[in-house]
Amino acid sequence: MHYVTNNLGINEIIATWLASNSYSGRKQGKYISATTLLRSTQQQVLGYRCTNNDDYIEQVDISTLLKPQIGTALHKSIQDTWESKGLRENGLLNLGVPPEKIAKIKVNPENPNPDDYNLFFEKRVEKEFKGWTITGQFDLVCNGNLHDFKSTSTYTYVNKTKEKDYILQGSIYKWLNPELITGDYVTIHYIFTDWNKNYTLSNPNYPKCPFVSVDYPLMSIAEIEHYMESKLRNIDLYLDSEALPPCDNKTLMIEDVWQYFTSPDSPKAYKNFATQAEAISYQLAKGGKGLVKKKEQTPVGCSYCNCRNVCKQYASYVAKGLIKE
Repeated sequence: MHYVTNNLGINEIIATWLASNSYSGRKQGKYISATTLLRSTQQQVLGYRCTNNDDYIEQVDISTLLKPQIGTALHKSIQDTWESKGLRENGLLNLGVPPEKIAKIKVNPENPNPDDYNLFFEKRVEKEFKGWTITGQFDLVCNGNLHDFKSTSTYTYVNKTKEKDYILQGSIYKWLNPELITGDYVTIHYIFTDWNKNYTLSNPNYPKCPFVSVDYPLMSIAEIEHYMESKLRNIDLYLDSEALPPCDNKTLMIEDVWQYFTSPDSPKAYKNFATQAEAISYQLAKGGKGLVKKKEQTPVGCSYCNCRNVCKQYASYVAKGLIKE
């Protein structure tokens, strides 16, 4: 089951807009989307149970839906521009594109001519694999090349936190659409929602403008099938299990921090480390004195998981005071 909450009492005008982006149309049975295949086993299993069992309730509060709603709006605006002959031609003419080239652009053609520029938007496809139905809907395919629009933070781009996911997702889309997607890469069009021109002066890796397009190589069919088979095997293994593998730090959006305290009674850590080994090495250099302890951090990723209210790991974080409901 699936329902939406408005725990912060957001005004109905905005609340309705946010709630409209809460997807609840998943099919019952062994269906799984390309996006869900990228998630942790625990999220996948709990999502399956919420869809197929009325005892499990998937819950989302609209206060967490601003980013996905902005992303949806940006996607729709781009698609609407290209699907509208008037808007498309106006934009291309303003860019100085010759009319004869504009005339060769065809959007969602039923019988594509290889001599044209053929663009296909958001085609949803289903395909059977290892007892499951894999579903996916790409953003854009242009003359055989896959394109995906990502509205995201500059942190994601600078720290390369999502590149592997983008390659996996794009590879699944190619597996689903081999007749349309013939290219060997996916072009990710980053649209930065927090871009700040001032940061370009101090950080050479910071994007120079709010829009950056990067090509990432896609996996082979054999590689992506191996990945999907491994993920589906794990889901099948835990479908009826009470003990689920916990979400990792990447899913929880936290980083390990090990702290060195000069004494067990010290109220504040003297130094932080990324690994336990580094912290212990520092402690040994201090003659073995002091205390090394792992810092408990707020699992930010839980806020974006619709299955948290039926998740034991989430309940444990609430019990520890790391998350306030």
